[in-house]
Amino acid sequence: MTLRLRNFRDSQIATRPADAAAAIYAFVIASDCPEKWRPLFARCYSTIGRASPCAASEPPSPRLAATESSLLAMPHPSRPIRIAAALLTDSRNRLLLVRKRGTESFMQPGGKIEAREEPGAALLRELQEELGLTERREALAFLGRFAAPAANEPGFTVEAEIFRLVSDETPRPAAEIAEIAWLMPGVAATVTLAPLTRDHVLPLWLSGSGD
Repeated sequence: MTLRLRNFRDSQIATRPADAAAAIYAFVIASDCPEKWRPLFARCYSTIGRASPCAASEPPSPRLAATESSLLAMPHPSRPIRIAAALLTDSRNRLLLVRKRGTESFMQPGGKIEAREEPGAALLRELQEELGLTERREALAFLGRFAAPAANEPGFTVEAEIFRLVSDETPRPAAEIAEIAWLMPGVAATVTLAPLTRDHVLPLWLSGSGD
């Protein structure tokens, strides 16, 4: 890690100090840098007049501005990962779960909400991209906002906008979805469940609150 950081720093010395420091900080946050090191790099901003990646005493170059914008959008343990997810059932009241490639836990269909994106619109986009489902906004019924430990990002929390959706369209795994599973009412789950699904969505489904 130290060698990679030094090599990256050396590649930045031709830029302004503020740009170099911010670029290094962005690199550290995006890498496998231990959490305990990150405050040190954050203090780098204070010494050059930057209180945070987006507060500068001198405007960053366009290239760095884009880097910093991406950095600020990255999840961090101090702020939740905002997602929109579906409590999606068919006409038989089976509950649809999905598993992403390279992961073990099954969870609700959905995904991260992009900047300035309405949660319902984000969910419809994710359903189309990952399952080939083409639903209308009025088919979604908002159930509430729920928080739980992230299944695939240790140390992070997901904050989910959960919507009820009943659909008999056939889901077809695409993009990062490796597998789907249907849970039957009254039948115990035999797959590993994400905390959000286990602690919030299943109780909603089993209680009939999502109807």
